[in-house]
Amino acid sequence: MKMRSPIVCLIAVVGSAAFFFGCASSDTGLGPGAGTGGGSIGSGGNSAPTGSGGGSVPTGSGGTSPAGCGGMDGGMAGGAPGTTDGGQDAGTGGATTGPYVKPPAAPSMGCMQPGAGAGARTINVNGKNINFIINMTGYNAAMPNRLIFTLHGCGGYGNLMLLPGLTPNIHVQWQGQDSGCYEDQTRDSPEYAVFDALLQFMETNFCIDKNRVFATGFSSGSWMADMLGCRRADVVKAHGQGAGGLPMSLRFAADCRGPEAALYEHGTADDQNHIHGSRLDRDRLLKTNQCDDTSKAYPNFSPCVLYDNCLPGYPVAYCEIPGLGHSPWGQMTAVIGNFFQQF
Repeated sequence: MKMRSPIVCLIAVVGSAAFFFGCASSDTGLGPGAGTGGGSIGSGGNSAPTGSGGGSVPTGSGGTSPAGCGGMDGGMAGGAPGTTDGGQDAGTGGATTGPYVKPPAAPSMGCMQPGAGAGARTINVNGKNINFIINMTGYNAAMPNRLIFTLHGCGGYGNLMLLPGLTPNIHVQWQGQDSGCYEDQTRDSPEYAVFDALLQFMETNFCIDKNRVFATGFSSGSWMADMLGCRRADVVKAHGQGAGGLPMSLRFAADCRGPEAALYEHGTADDQNHIHGSRLDRDRLLKTNQCDDTSKAYPNFSPCVLYDNCLPGYPVAYCEIPGLGHSPWGQMTAVIGNFFQQF
């Protein structure tokens, strides 16, 4: 079991004793490993079933997003969602009106280039070598491909959470810098610099659709995907994750860069990353995306729901799984892949 820093746990206790559970983490990777070549690969986690595919997602509908170390709402420290803090407005930035229309593909400079190839690699970021893995499904250098950052749980580097139904695509995973986890509880996490460097590398060496960059993960990877959705909302088209939240160290109004399309999954019996984290960040995102409080069933993925009348292009879905502990839901990859398809 990977225990979170005592400092993080102390902060969570001070903020709200009810959310202490989110400070301990024991994570596993998801799905089959992929890629060969150089670079060391950490220990893998248990594989999880990908589940079955689902129905289409209505555009313009939305949902919710989790928050905090075990559920502490970081917005308390940085102003209410939708209010200004540090000159940024988390409630309206980047929003559009009218029905959602898929943007055209935005090819990167790596299109029509030979590409760097799949496999395990390293990249130097601020003087530190970071291991990462590239997996390609139906990759075509002559057309822009989806780029999906698939983020591992603690100790699960090397097991990629591959999303079905999204071909062609490229999945990328880098190794977290916190003893097998991502550094997912600090406001100025060094993982942001890794994401930025990898994004530039991928856009330079592969044919990437810059309008279709996604992030997904489980547990520690879920926290990291949520953080990228917040602080890189101008780059990440949508994020989907399980058993995480958004750390209390972030100041929503100052740090988050506008609305976010997001899907969250969490088990009600999770005793390591408490479900309050997902519930509270869901409420934060409902305000940011200007969604109604009402919702409808997500087709073919019960008990998931989609919230009504969110800003066009910023739907958010929420899947609360009764009785599920700290483990991936059997349909998590299927529903996230289905959710990303609408973009």
